[in-house]
Amino acid sequence: MGADVAITYFTRKADAEQNAVELAQEYGVRAKAYPCDIRDYAAAETLVQASYNVAKAGCVHFAKSLANEGRDFARVNSVSPGYIDTGLSDFIGQETKNLWHSMIPMGRDGVAKELKGLYVYLVSDASSYTTGTDVIEKN
Repeated sequence: MGADVAITYFTRKADAEQNAVELAQEYGVRAKAYPCDIRDYAAAETLVQASYNVAKAGCVHFAKSLANEGRDFARVNSVSPGYIDTGLSDFIGQETKNLWHSMIPMGRDGVAKELKGLYVYLVSDASSYTTGTDVIEKN
């Protein structure tokens, strides 16, 4: 892949991911919800996928900025789950999955329902003073 192609790919991928976050923020604020940005652990770990990592790290700082700017009407936090089995990575070979699992304290992918308690906390009054926080849920 040549440099021009790599830059174009990076830019398009990063733009797509950032636009998705901005749309969610726009509709979340309009609905007066407690916005939660979900990004994965990639922004906290250095993995070989630069455009993805940059976009996800940008989500964390975007959420922190929104928390500051929306302090009068919303709490904004980001959640950084580890590897969650959603079926989206079914195409990944077992050897790669074994490598991932070797870096995870639980030694396995998480299941989406295992994040339920965290989200219940974030949308409840128990988190009334929690904003601008990135919760790393490393399974």
